[in-house]
Amino acid sequence: MSVYPYSQLLFAASTAVAITGPVIQVFNASLVASTSESSKSSQGGEDIVGGSDAGPIRMAAINDGATHLATAADDKNLRVWKIGASGLELLSARELPKRPTALKFTRDGQTILASDKFGDVFRLVAFASYRRYIIDFRDFSYTLEPVLIPEPLPEERQKSRAMLSHDNPSGGTLVLGHASFLTSFTLTADERFIVTADRDEHVRVSWYPEGHVVERYCLGHTKFVSAVHIPIFASSELVSGGGDSSLRVWDWMSGKLLREIPILDTIEPFIRVFPGKKSKSPEDDDGEGNADGKKKKKKGRKAKVKDRAAARENAILVDEQPEDDLEEEEKADGALDESSNEKVKVLVVQRIESLRTPEGGNYLVFSAVGATALFLHTGDSVQPFDFGLPVTDFNLASDGSIWVCLDVSWSEAGSTTSDALVRAVRVVDGRLVEVAMTDSHPLLVGLNSEISRIGATPAEIASLELYLPLIAMPKNTEDSSDPMDRTQFESSASKKEQARLKTKQAVERAAQNQGEEKEEPETKRARSQQDEDVAM
Repeated sequence: MSVYPYSQLLFAASTAVAITGPVIQVFNASLVASTSESSKSSQGGEDIVGGSDAGPIRMAAINDGATHLATAADDKNLRVWKIGASGLELLSARELPKRPTALKFTRDGQTILASDKFGDVFRLVAFASYRRYIIDFRDFSYTLEPVLIPEPLPEERQKSRAMLSHDNPSGGTLVLGHASFLTSFTLTADERFIVTADRDEHVRVSWYPEGHVVERYCLGHTKFVSAVHIPIFASSELVSGGGDSSLRVWDWMSGKLLREIPILDTIEPFIRVFPGKKSKSPEDDDGEGNADGKKKKKKGRKAKVKDRAAARENAILVDEQPEDDLEEEEKADGALDESSNEKVKVLVVQRIESLRTPEGGNYLVFSAVGATALFLHTGDSVQPFDFGLPVTDFNLASDGSIWVCLDVSWSEAGSTTSDALVRAVRVVDGRLVEVAMTDSHPLLVGLNSEISRIGATPAEIASLELYLPLIAMPKNTEDSSDPMDRTQFESSASKKEQARLKTKQAVERAAQNQGEEKEEPETKRARSQQDEDVAM
């Protein structure tokens, strides 16, 4: 029987947390050998929590002290867990407006930031109780103070749905919003600024927590941006990447492009997973179907047309339309037609991290969705290390090694690879060298032990949607023949779609030009010329 691959690996203090489908596995550094077959256990150093009907866990984050964990699954609930000696304890569960695209604890561990496909970033109190207050503006009295009404408990919600906030049921504070699918974000070291990226090629630097104040735009990407990172050895720089053939390195405070790191030629030979034909999935409606599994009512023709423009801004087109039209748009999105023998490679930078070796070397480490290698930028070149299996995630251990999660459920004709769920490498003389399992940390041994393997059917593994970004990130305005090459919008779309795209591009250009004209003349005039040099 197949097993779940680890979709996410988190480190903090002496604790490792591995996300395995709908299961959370917590490993303590001192003991990792014992476990239990029950859905919740806390024997020895490993704790396994599962059995939830929420579906696969999509996002997770751990605080610096490894005392609390935040997770989000298909039910769009943000769950906060306490990591203790007796295992995991659920502290709270709150509904989010949309399924998050990223989660992050602030440095003090008291706040959780969550971004979503609507382009919003919310700030939530980490340890909120189940019962909170919402603001009811139905009382049109002359008082200046809104009426505070306790939020109904779960059993009361069905009786008072009108009192719940539809836009923000979690009670979180909106930090900022993008007009497009927000893909990644990070905080600066002092947490005074937040850097966000979206599918419309934008990288924005905003104040935090006053996210409505935009400090700078880093303009220059020609495709979606899927990962941003501030190196630990250069806090004034920002590295961003996505579908472009190179990583961009910016001075994020001025918006100046410092340099580019070519990556396409190095990554392309290792992209082994190809985008499949689109189909309806939980991502299509973002889990907004009824909880009891009942199908939504079909929309009329007018409703379909009205929703279509908005749906194209999301990761996957969800319109119910004739099959021939849908197939045409799938090809325009870069999806591979199953009847075609041609395999189209799509570049999506998955994650970017930085490390400093004891010898004083500074390196960037990054991965790509569907690629079987991990990549190391040494300053002069990009060095790959091929694992033979697609990399699902990686993280940096305290000893300087890099732990890499692999999709052991993936197979290719003629491939012979290790069945280890996690393998470790380290930087030696500017290259990645694998750490022998006999020399590995006990935590790594525990992650690869038989008791840590969770059985899964092919359908359950497919529900993880590990390679969904290969379809979700490229927009339907890309050339279907090769999503890695930026081309003009061609005849793959109707005349209406072409006109709509041209209008949208004109509005975006006008907004950008207007923003540049409003910049402060003395402090920001110099940057305007720099932006023109790197503008799309």
